[in-house]
Amino acid sequence: MTTENFKDIKEWGIFIFACLLIVYFILNILFHNSATVGALSNWVFIGPLLIFPFAGFFISMHLVPGKEMPDEGDRKEVRERYNGLKASVAGFFTWLIVLALLEKVYVEMNIILSIFCGCVLFLVIYLAFEKGLT
Repeated sequence: MTTENFKDIKEWGIFIFACLLIVYFILNILFHNSATVGALSNWVFIGPLLIFPFAGFFISMHLVPGKEMPDEGDRKEVRERYNGLKASVAGFFTWLIVLALLEKVYVEMNIILSIFCGCVLFLVIYLAFEKGLT
């Protein structure tokens, strides 16, 4: 059973996510002129999109008053979202380092394959956090 306070927090999380997404796209339209140059620049463009939904919820958890969650279902969902935030940040930077190393040894990677592999890495790290392997 989800409490009313937790529903408000989730609504604020969605609103903050939408604001982050709009600002991010505006900044990328203004400053990202190499959309099809390489896998590394595209991952820098696409990768943070995995972080924003979890970041919006995290920000709303610490900005919206009335954060008490007496319900165990609420606590479980919060843990899942925190694990998602940790996994998305870890997956983004891990894949960014891998792409930078591949670019240094002059290995060219397909852009779509690069994005797919980054998302798979995020999923693997997320499942590791959920299973308690980390």
